[in-house]
Amino acid sequence: MYVSRRNAVQCSHFLVIIHRPTSNKLYRQFWLDSEGGPLIFIGLLYAFVTIATLSIIASGEAHPDISGTPDEILRDDKENCVSCIILSDYTKSTQHTLETMLIYGEAELSGRAD
Repeated sequence: MYVSRRNAVQCSHFLVIIHRPTSNKLYRQFWLDSEGGPLIFIGLLYAFVTIATLSIIASGEAHPDISGTPDEILRDDKENCVSCIILSDYTKSTQHTLETMLIYGEAELSGRAD
């Protein structure tokens, strides 16, 4: 059976841990008070964007963000996600820490050629 890289990214095993209605609610709440939200939640958003960017790269489609090449955007999104994880003091796990780390880890593994 042939599974394309795009399908592999879209079918990420860790994305099923996200409860869509709750995530949508948290996302809306975040934009109402973005400065008061937890830093790890921003990391979670960057993890999602990283997965989406991997999917776009694998498909060969044009990336909607034209501020750089898709590979540069991917690198920046990964760096921002890791910065949020570190600055949120991931060793003192809070809500969203596990999800952020799992989805970021999935992005790292999905983006590797080896």
